[in-house]
Amino acid sequence: MKHSGNTSSVQRQELQASREQDDPKVFAQKPGAHSLCFDFAIKSWSRPGQPWYKAQGFMNKNLFLQYDSDSNMVKPVGLLGKKVNATSTGGELTQTLGEVGRNLWMLLLDIKLQIKTSGPSTLQAKMFCQREAERCTGASWHFVISGEQSLLFDVMNMTWTAINHEASKIKET
Repeated sequence: MKHSGNTSSVQRQELQASREQDDPKVFAQKPGAHSLCFDFAIKSWSRPGQPWYKAQGFMNKNLFLQYDSDSNMVKPVGLLGKKVNATSTGGELTQTLGEVGRNLWMLLLDIKLQIKTSGPSTLQAKMFCQREAERCTGASWHFVISGEQSLLFDVMNMTWTAINHEASKIKET
């Protein structure tokens, strides 16, 4: 895993957009491009009856699905959500979102041990992908740990950028 202390101009633009609007739909969309975004919210601890994990999916900035750990089901939103749910991909998506949630929860527990936080911790992970002319033109993950912008992973360059001091303590996993 490569780490980078310097952010590229694309990374800076994405990070700035994310800081300006803490919104899962911030991926800068070019005309003719399509964007897919998933927003994952994980808690290290939750009360009974409260989900410890929620996910939302956005296509071209429009919410099309929701998922939570209590129901372990994808809830389609709007016409696109219903179309996705009606395909064989709908069942696979439920399984995939469950696996992503469990993996991110394990990562959150690891992070909690490494940065020695007190009380319940949270992890918000945002996955962005942009497609243009049938090819991926941008992809990244943004990680917010207990409310603090922490890490940026540029999928295109396979580089990690630590945004704050606490994030720099996190070991490679």
